[in-house]
Amino acid sequence: MEKTTWDKLVFALENLPKEKFKRFKERLNQWETAGYGVIPWSQLQDKDAGDVATRIISHYTEHIGIKVTLGVLLAIGEKNAHKRLAHSLGVGNFMNDSSENMERGEVTAPRPAPNGAHQVTVSSAAVLQEGGDHFIDSNRVALIRRMSDTNIMLVLDELLSEKILNDVQYNTVQSCTTSHEMMRKIYDYMRSWGHKEKERLFFFISKHDNCLIMDLMEQESHSLNS
Repeated sequence: MEKTTWDKLVFALENLPKEKFKRFKERLNQWETAGYGVIPWSQLQDKDAGDVATRIISHYTEHIGIKVTLGVLLAIGEKNAHKRLAHSLGVGNFMNDSSENMERGEVTAPRPAPNGAHQVTVSSAAVLQEGGDHFIDSNRVALIRRMSDTNIMLVLDELLSEKILNDVQYNTVQSCTTSHEMMRKIYDYMRSWGHKEKERLFFFISKHDNCLIMDLMEQESHSLNS
């Protein structure tokens, strides 16, 4: 009997170490996806893998739930579990070996191909659009509108840690009252950035809001193929 998506999610979660499963639930509780909100902690705290898988699918729908699960696995450092689940579901594992591939300028993303294949690996080019625009530039409006307060703070911390933003710039962005204002200020500073800095920003957003990047890349793929 063919296993369902629920079966595969349960298998992935049951095979996480106890402490990692706890971290998965904690990170899932903080995971913001536009239009869905977060799953309340009371619905996750004492639940087992089956209950959590059921809650993910019922809260997000099966399609979005898969993206969320893969994203959370990456966020807690479970790359192998992420790869195994992606393989069992027949989808591309986004940011495969994420940090290593990004250092080489490579990205793996589930961008549907005309022949029905899901996984496409491209070079630096993965984040460059036709005409040479960077993904970060061409998706400015969507990123400003859709980045959540929680995830933008995580990205901001990464930019400071790698000295892409200095202390003054960090504090200026942090003082903004909404995520929209924070992203606009980051884009203001980005005017002086080169390709490398934009690549790092892309990686940080992918790391902390994987579903958002996948959604934008899928939209772009559909528009190119339409």
